[in-house]
Amino acid sequence: MNTFIVAELGINHNGDMDVARQMILRAHAAGADAAKVQNYRAVECAPDKARMWTWTRADGQKVAEPLQDLLARYELKPGALAELTQYAGHAGIELFSTPSSLDGIKECVDCGHKRIKIGSSDIRYLDLISTASDTGLPCIISTGGAAYDEIVAAYEVFNAPDRLTLCVCTSDYPTALENCHVRRVAALQGLHYDWENCKSFDSAVGYSSHYPYWLDAFVAVSLGATYIEKHVTMDILGDGPDHIWSADLSSLGRAVREIRNIELALGSPDLVPRETAVNATNP
Repeated sequence: MNTFIVAELGINHNGDMDVARQMILRAHAAGADAAKVQNYRAVECAPDKARMWTWTRADGQKVAEPLQDLLARYELKPGALAELTQYAGHAGIELFSTPSSLDGIKECVDCGHKRIKIGSSDIRYLDLISTASDTGLPCIISTGGAAYDEIVAAYEVFNAPDRLTLCVCTSDYPTALENCHVRRVAALQGLHYDWENCKSFDSAVGYSSHYPYWLDAFVAVSLGATYIEKHVTMDILGDGPDHIWSADLSSLGRAVREIRNIELALGSPDLVPRETAVNATNP
């Protein structure tokens, strides 16, 4: 099975539809399987106007501002998700989204999305996960920051392992290489979480990277990840909280090729003689 490679635009379009369109076109040209955005409403995600958020500019300057204001600046306006979905479809690439509310899931369905992503911050929002499952669509649930029992709860609430991908990630922005802990990809595959009732994680496992480069994603594929999600940007020096730790879009094409080469090199696990080996033993 080919790895499903997702160019996560996130909020790196800076709320600019022209930039979002350019990013979609470049993701397609690079060979990504899909592009992804986030559909949320700032007043719902950060209802406390007094809650502050600190982020770092590319020049190292710290910026502190109300989280609601920050999110509102990059929020997709009503109708924008449908417009970008249609634009991506015409360009030849799938676009889907990370909703943060029940209304957001409905918006994804109304836009005709083929899958839904649940972000790490919502893995405890079991009503959201249940509603996502009820759509009948494939779903990716990120597990960053979740305790083991919270991953189990989300898995059981979704209750459709054939449509689920549990996505390993670390919720640090950026993530240092030593904090990626990519071995969790292998650990989640088929892990028995309830021996008494013979229950195990039977879903696919993916990997979402917050490391600025691609090494961790390559390792994840070699460990069996079938879904790779990577934040990308048009400008790593751009003005916004996520640019500095995202991968430059110019690196995406080469990364896609490397992942396809890794898949090729992995080959088959069957312990049988290969044609080249058989020929080598015959004079």
